[in-house]
Amino acid sequence: MKKSSLILILVLFLLVGCKPSGPKLGSEEVTQQMPAPGFEDIPEMVVNEENMPPVDDFEPAEIAPGELGVDISSVFELNVAMRQFEFDPNPISVTLGSNVRLILTAEDVEHGFAINEYNINEKVKPGEPKTIEFIADKKGEFEIRCSVVCGSGHGSMRGTLIVE
Repeated sequence: MKKSSLILILVLFLLVGCKPSGPKLGSEEVTQQMPAPGFEDIPEMVVNEENMPPVDDFEPAEIAPGELGVDISSVFELNVAMRQFEFDPNPISVTLGSNVRLILTAEDVEHGFAINEYNINEKVKPGEPKTIEFIADKKGEFEIRCSVVCGSGHGSMRGTLIVE
């Protein structure tokens, strides 16, 4: 009898001693959290459904052309003829930040149009114009070269892109 009473008292002691103290997470009693060190002075902001406007209330921001440094509303478009062993026009001058569209035409044999600094390298077959677009976001003078062997003067087929 003493053994069973002792076991019962021990079990009750363990049950009462293992009860968690303090408020339960998710209960109304938990009202404050400790800020991370260094963030004590930053006011707490609680975001929930009551204080957030519906998604339908948002409108896209109006961005004026040129506001981000690039005028996305206008495109500088130029036809570039490629023939043994020249680019026409040469040089090609554009404004820094402009959206550039080049329409490339090979007039005699297959040519390439490459500007390494802009990661451009396109093959152009005669009778199949190719359009390339890029933003002139690097200032300077950049070599344009033919990247397809187009005849004995291929090595001298060079041009210049000037971005100012």
